[in-house]
Amino acid sequence: MQANSIPFTAWQQLKQQHISCEQALELLVDVEGQVRLDLLDREVNVRFWRKFSDRSALPPLIPLLLWQNCFYVGSPTALSEAVIHQISAQLRTDIQVIAIAEKSYRQWSRLQNLDTKRLHGSAHVNPLTGELEQEDITEMAELYLSQVDNQIERIKALISSALRNRASDIHLAPAPDGLRVRFRIDGILRHVTTLPPEISRRVIVSLKVMCDMDIAESRRPQDGRISERYMTDQAEQGLDMRVSMIPCIAAHKGEAGEKQYCGYCASKIPSAPCRIWASPSALAKSMRAGCENPRA
Repeated sequence: MQANSIPFTAWQQLKQQHISCEQALELLVDVEGQVRLDLLDREVNVRFWRKFSDRSALPPLIPLLLWQNCFYVGSPTALSEAVIHQISAQLRTDIQVIAIAEKSYRQWSRLQNLDTKRLHGSAHVNPLTGELEQEDITEMAELYLSQVDNQIERIKALISSALRNRASDIHLAPAPDGLRVRFRIDGILRHVTTLPPEISRRVIVSLKVMCDMDIAESRRPQDGRISERYMTDQAEQGLDMRVSMIPCIAAHKGEAGEKQYCGYCASKIPSAPCRIWASPSALAKSMRAGCENPRA
């Protein structure tokens, strides 16, 4: 995955007359109906939804643009003329509906109530059917990572992903292209994502801070722990993580690095080249994180 960048939203570009309305829509929605969520504007979203006290009463919609007294909205389902007229009357604007993919709506819906400052272990529910669904681990982890503002939130996004998918271990290991993240699920180690090289060291340092480790020490093993709370569907649960860091050879030119082990009961999180083991049970009792051979 790439480091976060903050492009001008399509609406901002349109207001500054850098592009036309048609070009803005082409930027936002491709020919397959996939929506560029990173180009949506928060202000457009706020202006649309503040007119409705109960979102659940509306069909699935994503506010895309507001231009010349017309809201352009995306929907994965066909809307009747009566429904469009009702929405238009409530907003006192015209309404243009753009067909979008269900996948884009599901992703957008999950981001609406995302709190990047907290851990979340609740399974994903399809907003269109109300049924539990199996998430694409890499896709959702990278989607949530794209929303974070700092390294602490990035670490919490990874732990949340491990909790949701009942991973027993989280492995963070140095690689030539960055910090490799893998989860052990049902005994199988699965690649999740790779954090860019430019933020990898910052992630490690932040992990050390969370574990109350010495951030200047990289030649000796260190142990630490993190106590957190996380949300499930029913209630808030306690999470206690143990973190261990072991010196190792980094992925670049034989430089010194660090391996980390993290385990739940817990919470353990990696620093530098590291591996995290998390055993998400109902009470998330133990999670270890450790660093492994980057060539393994």
